[in-house]
Parts: sequence; structure tokens; C-alpha cells
Amino acid sequence: MIDDNGGGGEKQDPNQCPDPDDVKIPAGCDPESTTDANVDICLPQKRLVFGVPVRAAADVPIWALEYSWKVLAQYLDSDMDGKADDKELVKALISSGWQLGFAVLKCRGTIGRGKLKDSWFSISRTQGQPSLDADSKFQRQTLEEMHHGIYHGLELAYPSVFGPYPGTELHAAIQDLKGNCEDSGVCSVSSAGCNQYSCHCMDSVCTDSGQYDCTFIPGSCDGVFHYASPSCGPGSCLVTEGFYHGWMAAHGYNCDGNALNMASEWELCSQEEFSTHPKAAKLHALVTGTSSSASETGYILPSLLPNGVYDAQPNFASDSAPPNQASLLTTLFLTVVCLLRC
Repeated sequence: MIDDNGGGGEKQDPNQCPDPDDVKIPAGCDPESTTDANVDICLPQKRLVFGVPVRAAADVPIWALEYSWKVLAQYLDSDMDGKADDKELVKALISSGWQLGFAVLKCRGTIGRGKLKDSWFSISRTQGQPSLDADSKFQRQTLEEMHHGIYHGLELAYPSVFGPYPGTELHAAIQDLKGNCEDSGVCSVSSAGCNQYSCHCMDSVCTDSGQYDCTFIPGSCDGVFHYASPSCGPGSCLVTEGFYHGWMAAHGYNCDGNALNMASEWELCSQEEFSTHPKAAKLHALVTGTSSSASETGYILPSLLPNGVYDAQPNFASDSAPPNQASLLTTLFLTVVCLLRC
């Protein structure tokens, strides 16, 4: 599930997208319904990746939908042989029971703020980006949000390893990364307040962590992962973010060249930093598939940093045949007709 802040660390562009309350919901779309018929109205564009749905609203350009499903395909099929690397992961993503798949929207508010919005493994938003070449915000957000969805599939398929609660391997790894740093979601609402975050209440009276805005105080604790958004954690959100940062560092993302600005949240951007820091040892083993739990439980994590170029040609990408396959079928049909009539 994703909150209504846009995800991926990207703020909604007011020049492209109005306030979510002012975004017009498509005619006939019920923000509280998750029926197939309603989803078809709200997000009519659809691709299937090994049976996992990727849905897009009508105002999402085709390049954004194509990039999104191909990123998901690369996460699920890192060797790009046309077969899912981890069938149990795919099974969990298909049959989760309460998640509808992955969604792509233009703006926050496109499908409201109700049950439908909260029923996806992740949501990416173009925010009016006109093309892949025009900017990289959508690409960054899609890489992160698709990865978050992959994590939620892993926690369903392999809960003893990837569950977000105490006692799992991933939870222990995230605790190591945090060191003695506070959870902003806990200290922001405590009577003592925070010592390692500077927080202020955004309303006249604040009783919930989500009402606070916090920033990390550099050097105030010995952890290398400190999440300043109080609404995230402790729990699934915080574990999801830590797992994402660790996997991306291990696979050469290097914080997308933004290590300086990321330091207030994640300090180990380079592969070398992540692979050698003692607090990251458990997470490094986990995200690189070298932990003993990989052979014990059989999970196979993504091993390729997606670039949105998927070269394999399995018949999974759409309810109808992909363009190249459709072309082949058309050619074959015309050839047969010619043989019969020519």
C-alpha cells in the first residue's frame, strides 16, 4: 500500500497537477470500489507481466505504461530469458487477495483517496512528464515504487525472512542499520520529543505522527539509515524503504548521483560503502542473495538494475498480443490467405 504523498520521494508538481482534492475523478469511477468492472473504468489501460497486472489511468501516456511494465518485468526476470526468476514471488503478487497489482497515474487524486487507491502494491505518477527524455523524475519514482511492490510480494511469499516485524532476518538487518537512532514516528509523538530529529507540528494540535514534519540532525546518532517522515514506521514502511535503499546500493544505483542530499536518510550510497560497512553486513547478504536463507527457503531476488528495456519476448505483456506478435500473426494470416487465393 502507498500513502497519498506521491511516493518515491517526489513531490507533486503544482504546474502539472492541481491539489488532489481538485483533481477530477473519471466519470463512473468509484474510489471506494475494487471490483473488476470499476477498475476497468478507473484504470482502463492494462498490461500483464507474468500474470501480474499493471494498470494505468486513461490520461497516462503509453510510454509511461510501457516503461512501467518493463521495469517490473526486469525485476521479476533479471536474466531476461522470458521466465520469472522466482515463481513463488510471482504467485504472491498475483494472488495476494487484497492487492490489485501495480498502478500508474498522472496525478495524486486521479482515483480519489479511498479503498481503490489503497489497494495496490505501489503507485507511480507521471505528474505530467511529457516523455522519457524530458525528465527522469518518473523513472526514479517507478524504480522505487515497483521495488516496494516486489518487497510486499516477498513478505507474502517468504514471511520468516522478509516480514516487517521483529524476529525476521530483514527486520534485524534494518535494526542494525538504524543503530541507536530514534524512530521519528515514535519520538515525534512522545512526551519527551525527539533528540535526533527536529520536528514541528503542522496543525494547531498534533496527536498523530503524520501531523509532524521532521528533519534528521546529522551526527546525532551512530546509524546509517534514518527516516525523517514520522508517518513511515516503525513497521512495514520503514522496512520497505531500508530494503529498497540496500538493494539499490548493492546494484550500483549510487543514490542516482544524489548521495549528498540522501545522506540525511541513507548514508551508504556506493557499492563499496554498502558492502564494507559493518552495520550493513546483514542487509548486504540478504539483498545480494548470499545469505543462507536464500538456499534454505529458495527465494530469488532481482539481480539487475532495471532500465526499462526488456528484450525477452514472452506472451505476457498485454491482454492482447504485443505489437510485434500481432504483426507476425497478421503476416501469417495474409500469407495463408494468399496461398489459398493467389
